[in-house]
Amino acid sequence: MNGHYPENHPSVCVIIPTYNRSHYIAEAIDSVLGQNYENLSVIVVDDGSTDETDSILRSYGSRINTVKQSHGGPGKARNAGMEMALQQCSYIAFLDSDDMWRESKIKAQVEIMESLPQIGFLFSEFSVLKNNGELKCCGLRRWGQTVLSWSTIFPNKRAFSLLVPERENKREDFAVYWGDLYTWLLKDPYVLPSSVMIRRECTETGIRFPEGVYLYEDWDFFARIARSWEGGFMDVETTINRGHDDDMRLTRSSALKASKNRLALIERVWRKDPDFIVRNEEMVSSIESDQLFIMAKEYLLAGQPHKSRQALGRLRELKSGKTRIKVLALSIMARLPGGSNIMLALRRILRIIRDPIRTFSFY
Repeated sequence: MNGHYPENHPSVCVIIPTYNRSHYIAEAIDSVLGQNYENLSVIVVDDGSTDETDSILRSYGSRINTVKQSHGGPGKARNAGMEMALQQCSYIAFLDSDDMWRESKIKAQVEIMESLPQIGFLFSEFSVLKNNGELKCCGLRRWGQTVLSWSTIFPNKRAFSLLVPERENKREDFAVYWGDLYTWLLKDPYVLPSSVMIRRECTETGIRFPEGVYLYEDWDFFARIARSWEGGFMDVETTINRGHDDDMRLTRSSALKASKNRLALIERVWRKDPDFIVRNEEMVSSIESDQLFIMAKEYLLAGQPHKSRQALGRLRELKSGKTRIKVLALSIMARLPGGSNIMLALRRILRIIRDPIRTFSFY
């Protein structure tokens, strides 16, 4: 850390993992260096980039700290940054190398977390920057599957102006929510890593991002923190998330891959929490059955009826009657000769019914 700051300005380390993002990384770093908060350091973890990333990082000199490692994925990269941050910072914030921050993000988060010592992590709403330059609001609302009011999810709410009345920031006020998010995270991810700040103390029990996992590793990390700490939410867009879709997009996945990883996540986190399972077995089994049904359907569409039947067998073991008719119909298809082709034809027909213009468009 450089310089000396008053005790009421806790140190913040910003971790930026990057992999072949040379065309975006400078904007991400600049949005951190442009924060209206002084006691801040930047740690960029280059996860084995092969493009021009290295030369761009070197151009920042001592303004940033750089860690280089062989390509190991987002979990390993964030963990490497955390090991450095834990030695010097009170708070840790994460920023993906293709995202950006509004200039007052860090200051507002520190002020809120200093006012609410019971919360271990604080995240926010975000906007989405599309490939065509369009900026869409309310990215978190578009992201999750369950659309509920924040007052339903969080038991506590207060205006930022009342929570931090001595603040210097004169911008428009917003609501701050906090409470137990552990159960809600079973249903939806909610937390965009680029919007979040955590306390150093949250990691003292060894909580880290899972390594070798390329999907939902962030969901895993924040769920583990939420098991022991309350979470906080700022109903204001502090972060700009790029909504592009290219080969480097780590969250890009098929429905089959998503369902498999979702089941693995539940097994790693909530199924390893016996007290939670005793109280919430029915809810956990219901979510697992939904994911197994998706997996069975996708395996059948991929021409793998044997794996489809295996997934259906696991689903029936859960004894969830929620989709009994659908399960029966899919089981019949998985045993019919040519069942995969029938499913593909049905999907094609449904697409024509839902959107005939797009289906038959040739340009």
